[in-house]
Amino acid sequence: MAVLPIVDSKTGMWIRQIETNSETLRDGETIVYIPSSGGFYENKWDFESKQWVEGLSAEEIEKIKNSMPATEATETVEKKLARLEQADLDNKELIASLYEMLLSREK
Repeated sequence: MAVLPIVDSKTGMWIRQIETNSETLRDGETIVYIPSSGGFYENKWDFESKQWVEGLSAEEIEKIKNSMPATEATETVEKKLARLEQADLDNKELIASLYEMLLSREK
């Protein structure tokens, strides 16, 4: 089943997504049959060029970047993935420790 993006018919701004094209559209909505490649702060469909583009202005993006901690704003995808994987491992270790504590109490 395909996931289809729904955009505003006038502005092209992403609204929501649906998992089938049988869902009824609301007024002012258009289905885009090309999935977004991602990498945008705000997805926007350009009806003229028939492609996804950045929906925020350069000033809006700069404001977002300036509001983030310096490490988060410059963090690469690879670094973020590594950080999240490590956090996942840490959480699994904590869960295992708690499980062992519970088992030892039952004895």
